[in-house]
Amino acid sequence: MPIYELKECTAVYVLDVIDYDEEFKRSGETCKVLGRAHTIGFAQWYREMKEDRHTIHVCFFVNNELAGIGRVTPEPIHLANGNLGYGLRPSFRNKGYAVVMLRMMEEFCVSLGMDRITACVEAGNAPSVAALQKAGYVCTGTIYDWIGGRKAIEMVLAARR
Repeated sequence: MPIYELKECTAVYVLDVIDYDEEFKRSGETCKVLGRAHTIGFAQWYREMKEDRHTIHVCFFVNNELAGIGRVTPEPIHLANGNLGYGLRPSFRNKGYAVVMLRMMEEFCVSLGMDRITACVEAGNAPSVAALQKAGYVCTGTIYDWIGGRKAIEMVLAARR
């Protein structure tokens, strides 16, 4: 039985995060949750993350291995970002971990007093849309324009378990 943990990201996990990011690079992808880290470097990203009062980054571990990184924004500055976003390491996909991570993030959001939890996902990202639906999210019908002409679908958590 796997052991799942959701922990707030700190500099303690810097090597885990760099290894996580390297796996994305090897697979020809970019983890969008770490987008700013790619621009300013991980050291500066961690410094900013500590000072950011709007966003909380979380690390999702499966059997002590960093499987995913998420972002929780109780009051998003840009509605097109939603309250949460997540990335799952390529080697952990298609194993049900995204749903586990999303449900743990939901509990984290509830612990922060959030009543309505939204996620915005790239319209063409069918696996992420499916994972969100399995975790209890439904499309609101709102579509946002993201940078680069991409479209984002807003999804809202329909009911808590």
